[in-house]
Amino acid sequence: MLNVRILRFEHATRCAAPKRDEAKTKAEKAAHDLEEFRAKHQAADLARSTSKSSLTIFERELSDVAQKIDTFMAERSTLVQQLDSADAKIGGIETELETVRASSRHSKIDNRPLKPDGKKAAKDEETRAEKLTELRLAVGGGAAAFGTFDRTT
Repeated sequence: MLNVRILRFEHATRCAAPKRDEAKTKAEKAAHDLEEFRAKHQAADLARSTSKSSLTIFERELSDVAQKIDTFMAERSTLVQQLDSADAKIGGIETELETVRASSRHSKIDNRPLKPDGKKAAKDEETRAEKLTELRLAVGGGAAAFGTFDRTT
């Protein structure tokens, strides 16, 4: 009976060996597939992490650009106000200029230069000095005829 049991055991072992080998092959394939899956998962996790970092950088850049746009818009608004103010001042000056031109045309102002040239000024001064001398002589002679001449009056 022992022999029968041994024979049955050997027979069962021989019959189980192919199943065992098949199970071992499946286990090795599953381990290989698991390692392959882990590698893909790690690569995907790394890609997700990189994408998240890139997204954070892009969001920061977007915020910076939005802030710069706000600054430019505020500066633009200030410049528009300054331009409007300058336009108003220019308009007032142009109105004043037109008023002065119109007044000048109506009053027929002599547009000669205010300072005469040197030779003409010297000649005019000489002529005036001669006339003043003649007037003094005339007044002096008249004063002698009437007595005294009071310069305070």
